[in-house]
Amino acid sequence: MNNRLVVSFFILLALTVPQVGVMSSMAADALPTAKSRLVAAAAEARRWQADAILVAVETSTAEPDGSAYSWMYLYSSQAGKQQAAVIVDEKGEVTLMPSPATAFRKPLGEFVDSPMAMAAAIAAGMKTNNFGMKMSLTTSERAEWFMSDRDYGYTIDAVTGKFVRKEE
Repeated sequence: MNNRLVVSFFILLALTVPQVGVMSSMAADALPTAKSRLVAAAAEARRWQADAILVAVETSTAEPDGSAYSWMYLYSSQAGKQQAAVIVDEKGEVTLMPSPATAFRKPLGEFVDSPMAMAAAIAAGMKTNNFGMKMSLTTSERAEWFMSDRDYGYTIDAVTGKFVRKEE
């Protein structure tokens, strides 16, 4: 057998085995919900700008139970005329990044947590095993959770947790 092939196999094995251990230990731990990381995000945003207000929340790693590996909280500062994204991962580590200005400017206020919003979307027919499932809390006339499967987008009222609409 080619020595280079044997070495490559053992390098690949050495890189893969620790990842399998990490994934199985992560599966044993409950992933955070949007609200479970909100306090850490808000504290970081206040360190950034004292008048920071939460204007959007999203994740691209949503699980069928409404938890996720990381959450991004978008904060806006009227005084500073700027925005920042605060990202909190599954370990609770917080990262703040300046963000370009967005249309999101109104404070979100109270909202239902991500598991309740996800459950409402699933009850409305969302298929959680498709790629591209993403969940975000957006502002318009009312705060709304939005998530999608491969075929449809689902909107949930973020204050009540009630299903609003399903769109192609």
